[in-house]
Amino acid sequence: MGQVWPAQNLQDIPGTIVQGRWDVVTPVVTAWQLHQPWPGNTLRIVPEAGHASSDPDLRQPLIKPLDDRADRADRAEKMMNEAEISNSI
Repeated sequence: MGQVWPAQNLQDIPGTIVQGRWDVVTPVVTAWQLHQPWPGNTLRIVPEAGHASSDPDLRQPLIKPLDDRADRADRAEKMMNEAEISNSI
């Protein structure tokens, strides 16, 4: 079994690992090995999916974490802008 890139380098970076259960290119154990030492990540195993990001069963699990992070970034930006406005009054 190969070694996964040092996940402790990701300790301050939130992330979501999306893994297809039937992925024979990168087996589920690889996602598990990355998940274990990486604090603050979420591991999502998609039961019916394989490796390809074009797999219909992977589409939503791949897109949702990105949309969630974009929404949080938008809210944070709005809060910062509101704080700047109230500080300038």
